[in-house]
Amino acid sequence: MPTLEIEAQKWNTFFDEFSKQHSDIAATIQVISPDAGAQEINSPMPLVGISFDDEGSEEGSIVVMLGDDPERHLEHLIDHPTRVWLKSDGAPTDDALEIEDAENKKTIVQLKA
Repeated sequence: MPTLEIEAQKWNTFFDEFSKQHSDIAATIQVISPDAGAQEINSPMPLVGISFDDEGSEEGSIVVMLGDDPERHLEHLIDHPTRVWLKSDGAPTDDALEIEDAENKKTIVQLKA
């Protein structure tokens, strides 16, 4: 699966487009940290959107929003992201994002058909 690094100055535009193209596709979030290893955060839930906050209360953070049911939703915050990669083979239902933060934790957002 080809991997493309997304430049930080393009994160806003990239996440807006990614969210539109992948809306309602089931996704899981996994966090891999040097201290705790790999942890699954959720079972598959529809992607609502991903955004980079470059101002406001969450300035400098990426927010991943899953779940279209008000009773069952998830917001995952990634503080101080440093790098973002898109892994894609051309089929949106198999895409994955890998986001690294300043503490060398990686968050993987995996889309599932």
